[in-house]
Amino acid sequence: MEDSKILDWLAGATFEKLFLQGQATQALSQPNAEAELTRIVALSDIEPKSRVLAHELLIQAGHPVNPELAEVYCQTLPATFSHNWWGMPGNYIERLGQTVISFGKVALPCLSHLLDDKRPLGYFGSEEPTFNQMMQYRVCDLAAYFIAVITNISYQDSDNPRVRDEFVQELRGKLSP
Repeated sequence: MEDSKILDWLAGATFEKLFLQGQATQALSQPNAEAELTRIVALSDIEPKSRVLAHELLIQAGHPVNPELAEVYCQTLPATFSHNWWGMPGNYIERLGQTVISFGKVALPCLSHLLDDKRPLGYFGSEEPTFNQMMQYRVCDLAAYFIAVITNISYQDSDNPRVRDEFVQELRGKLSP
């Protein structure tokens, strides 16, 4: 892969291929890969998915997280990547979720916008989809979980979405000036 083609390559890449099947190592071994990835992260006129993947590759290469990308991550949270890579509300936080949390309070405004998103979360595997179906987790629940972690508020999980909605409303009140 030539470094001039990294952007095109990222557009067709998946999180799974990069970070589970070893393509991240291949991508980072290319000449000028880190410089090209840094350029891609800075582009505002490309799809958020490519920027997130480029940023995650840079993090893997030892670069610090870039909190300026908080909004880009929030744009991809609802439906771009399997939610396995973000985490499960009240249960665990995975790589993409860890990055969002590492942005700290900078991520709160965009996460707050996701508190109205009632789309269901999607997981693969055996246990996660079953548990997710039972809990009926939604994008707003994952956003609330991340907000709770960032603000050091105890996350209120429940198998009843209405109870979680009450927690979301409490969070809104705590986030409002």
